[in-house]
Amino acid sequence: QIDTDGYLTIFRGFNHMSREDGNSFTLSKAKAIWFANRYASMGKEKGYVNKYKIHISDVLAFITDRKEAEIVAWPDDVILLEQINY
Repeated sequence: QIDTDGYLTIFRGFNHMSREDGNSFTLSKAKAIWFANRYASMGKEKGYVNKYKIHISDVLAFITDRKEAEIVAWPDDVILLEQINY
């Protein structure tokens, strides 16, 4: 959902195998949690999920393949709101 100022809430899940400042995000908190924990079953530590906002004009792409609701954006264009405990 786009708020009245033109911002979307997006999420990024990451862990020891990925970067916090990548350029792939998702509209789905559940999908971000999946990305954060995809290596946990291999004895790796639990990952992290950050919640951001981004102005719709800064979205480079919206990809619906693989049911990820992926948002592609430059890391400098997102605003960190919080790290989510789940």
